[in-house]
Amino acid sequence: IPFFGIALWIAIAAKAPVYAAFGLFGLGVGHVVARALAVTDNPMLGGGIKANALLMAMATSWLTAPVAIPFRAKVLVAAVSAVAAAVTTAAIIRALSRSERRRYRPYRAGNNCAEDGGYGMPSLACGYRIIAGALFVLFPAWTSAAVRATPAWAMPAGVSAWADTFFRSLGALIFTPTLEAGVLIAAALLLWSRTLLAAGTVGWLSGAYTAVTIQGLGADFYWLPASYNFFLTGMALGAVFLLPGRTSLLLAAVGVYLGYY
Repeated sequence: IPFFGIALWIAIAAKAPVYAAFGLFGLGVGHVVARALAVTDNPMLGGGIKANALLMAMATSWLTAPVAIPFRAKVLVAAVSAVAAAVTTAAIIRALSRSERRRYRPYRAGNNCAEDGGYGMPSLACGYRIIAGALFVLFPAWTSAAVRATPAWAMPAGVSAWADTFFRSLGALIFTPTLEAGVLIAAALLLWSRTLLAAGTVGWLSGAYTAVTIQGLGADFYWLPASYNFFLTGMALGAVFLLPGRTSLLLAAVGVYLGYY
């Protein structure tokens, strides 16, 4: 959806222009990889090849920002990581689409599922997640420095503070955990699909409630920066994998709650 993408770019560029620049660089890398592999980059849930490369480049920008290495080295890390994420995503998309085609949809002339994203399960940004996780493990000192450089979130107290935390968590989806970025994302989702926004919100509330409950039992863990995963899980369970409805919203809440256990 064009306006949704425009809203995301505005949110990133307004608060973190460096991330936006690296994101555009990653987008270019993803385009080159998709052309080289002769795979049509048909975006679906979790994004296609270019989206995963874009996210990976932004992640390396966050990771290397506080590190005292030459800028060209940061660009090189971003390029290699974006290529790895793009290639991994292409492999996942091909495997999922081919598997689904063999199982459910017979081959017909002109119906090349593997090339256009197919009819299979979505990639769910697995390419980005796999390479990002590997990068954080391979460079623990960089990861630690990036975490220390990220402003800490205080536990919210009061309705307005919780609302601020919710929107900031949405902003963290694009490495920009600010109120303005979160509001733009929420507005774009509202215009795109009220069901997605509702399911994501239910998932986030369920996850936050569970986290606070566990903390009340004596467990000490820092869940706020990654709380956007509650929102993503709620969207997936409540509005993507099942037909939306009251039952699916309940599943979104229960699914996030049980995810802790």
